[in-house]
Amino acid sequence: MTMNPQVLLTADGWRQLHDELAELRRRRAEALAANGNGGWSSPSNGAASPSEIEYLSHCIAELEYVLSRAVPVESDERKPGVVGVGSEVEVHWDDGSRETYAIVGPPEVEARRGRISYVSPVGLALMGRRAGDVVVVVAENQTSRIRVVAVR
Repeated sequence: MTMNPQVLLTADGWRQLHDELAELRRRRAEALAANGNGGWSSPSNGAASPSEIEYLSHCIAELEYVLSRAVPVESDERKPGVVGVGSEVEVHWDDGSRETYAIVGPPEVEARRGRISYVSPVGLALMGRRAGDVVVVVAENQTSRIRVVAVR
């Protein structure tokens, strides 16, 4: 038997994925209606192609799977001052650089905006830490040390 582990999400991320699912379902229903209850019309007549409907159905199935395992983490469930899903963490790397990360669930990752997953090497190392803690991060065959400056 295969276990499907839970996926922790911020409360906002959980709501956004539900909104995205509703939008995909709406778009698929419109595409099916434009095709006359599933009959295939010419896409030039405003109807969706079978591949577009298949793509929407695939996206819906993926989101339903993620959400079936998702557990939203409300901000009041986190311990103050301890890194968890939904925390914003300011760190000082051993090379002198400073970064601020938001710890989020895997579907919410936006590396360019500093939104990192709690299961990434850095996110995993930071989980449960407090300001002043120093942790070692091993990623891509490199070892770095980071000091937690602040947890919000």
